[in-house]
Amino acid sequence: MLSTTSRRCLLGIPVSGIGLALAASSVAWACTVRVGSVPVLTPNSGARGSAFTISATGMDNNTTYAVAWLDSASGAVDTACHHSLEIVGTGQSDGKGNATGNGTVPRTAVDGMAKVCFSRDHLGSYSQDATFTVLGGLVPVG
Repeated sequence: MLSTTSRRCLLGIPVSGIGLALAASSVAWACTVRVGSVPVLTPNSGARGSAFTISATGMDNNTTYAVAWLDSASGAVDTACHHSLEIVGTGQSDGKGNATGNGTVPRTAVDGMAKVCFSRDHLGSYSQDATFTVLGGLVPVG
């Protein structure tokens, strides 16, 4: 299990670089963003339309999260998953920061690797990225 890390942020946006970090440390709006562990996906591969579960530790306590999805159809794959605008499910953490949730592979997903993570308002706390492999085919509806 990876340990939880924190990042400094300014107005909810993580800052990097010495200049920004120094500026954020003296501003009243500075905050800490929790970054949870790499999630476990079950299963970690499947067809478009299939369901999966996601779990991670080190998240904020008692918090509702979006399950975010990022593949080449939904955004640049070199982008962090928690910046994705494609939400495919929801999750909830308990009083110890252990989060679980459910998601569905988008019917528009492309075959190959995709990133999945927990995200909170795209700017708040999030988990690291996990990899889901989209296999050819489509799960029938109904």
